[in-house]
Amino acid sequence: EDWHNGSSRLRLMLSGGGERSLLLLLNPMAEDEEVSLPEAGGPVRWRLLVDGASGALEPQGEAMESGARVQSPSRTVMIWETTEPPA
Repeated sequence: EDWHNGSSRLRLMLSGGGERSLLLLLNPMAEDEEVSLPEAGGPVRWRLLVDGASGALEPQGEAMESGARVQSPSRTVMIWETTEPPA
């Protein structure tokens, strides 16, 4: 549903496929936004690579399954990568 919401200024870009995909989340708005992590050719797990809100590269945390809802902080960039498929 997030991918087809024309009223949101949140931008999501999915790149790659196969073994590795990257997801770029851009939130230029003054408010935080919640978004669902997408499937990338099927169910996958996503790991946060860059958290623009904290400035962290490869922050610690659990990988999240596609479909999980995540908070995109206002005026920030997040980059996610796929890891192993869910069990």
